Amino acid sequence: MSIRTNILHYSRPLTVAMGKVQLPPKKITGKHYFEIVKKVSLIPGLIFLSHTDWELSNFFIPGKWGHAAIMFDKETILEAVTSGVRKIDLISFLTSKDDICILKPSFCNLMDMLAAATWASGMEGLPYDYELCPGDRAFYCSELVFEAYNSAFKGSLPFERGKIMGEYTYSPQNFYDDPINWPKLYEA
Repeated sequence: MSIRTNILHYSRPLTVAMGKVQLPPKKITGKHYFEIVKKVSLIPGLIFLSHTDWELSNFFIPGKWGHAAIMFDKETILEAVTSGVRKIDLISFLTSKDDICILKPSFCNLMDMLAAATWASGMEGLPYDYELCPGDRAFYCSELVFEAYNSAFKGSLPFERGKIMGEYTYSPQNFYDDPINWPKLYEA
């Protein structure tokens, strides 16, 4: 194992603990759910970026947006968290966040978006990718979203991963910073 892999492997308990540290109440409330439903046509394949104040993991993830998830249906989000890939209802997802941004890919149609969401659903129950290594059947949040669209497009996406800590990765902020491919539908 490389030094980087050893560090990531042995820091797993610290990473799990950091993800659970949250202090003040959240800014996103149930009223945001109704605002989103009114303003955004909720369809499978939308990307939800989020930021949660006071999470220690914010110090290690580049940019404001520290989490990415993909919409499965009008009421369900798929996300990779420390317990693994899971489905969570939209209201619970929203009310555990301080800031939300919803993106819709411009490079595909609704069928491609559905294919990405369906692929991500098939990953439910797989473990979290603490080592940030692509292709290991474990996922960190933005890797799940990236691979869902990569699968729908059979590896021919109009964008690529960037290198972080020597590995090709895709952070939640990368989606936000690419408004040509991922235009913003909503931000609060």
